Amino acid sequence: MKKFKFTLQSVHNVREMREEQELMVLSRLNLETEQASARLTAVEGALGDAVEKYNRKIKIGEPINVNEMELNSRHISALEKQKAAAREELRERQNARKQQISLVTQAARDVKVTGKLRDNQVKNHRLAASRHEQTALDEMATIGFVHKSGESR
Repeated sequence: MKKFKFTLQSVHNVREMREEQELMVLSRLNLETEQASARLTAVEGALGDAVEKYNRKIKIGEPINVNEMELNSRHISALEKQKAAAREELRERQNARKQQISLVTQAARDVKVTGKLRDNQVKNHRLAASRHEQTALDEMATIGFVHKSGESR
């Protein structure tokens, strides 16, 4: 019997390459999400420090002139804008990551489908080969029996 050849092997290979590419994109998006999260944490820390420093000056009764108050107000306002931008960037990265996870999941399913199809075809091929071999052995045994029974008469 001839050797097994999976006719969809090239499709399976393409699907495996697509899965690898989608995994690499997911890896990059995971890194970007972590970086965006770190930026948000850093901005939140800077904002907390600025507010705490300003409140400390007010609590201890340190004299603050108008220019310094305006600078502090602008600084805190700028940090709040940076925080909002960092939060939005993190949200966008997380959404992109979720979408990529679905693409990776679909690519993995596609690979699994062609892999399972190949496994089933291999199993069927081996079963057919075993049947063919058994049929050939049965025929040889029958022919041998016929010859022996013909000789004994």
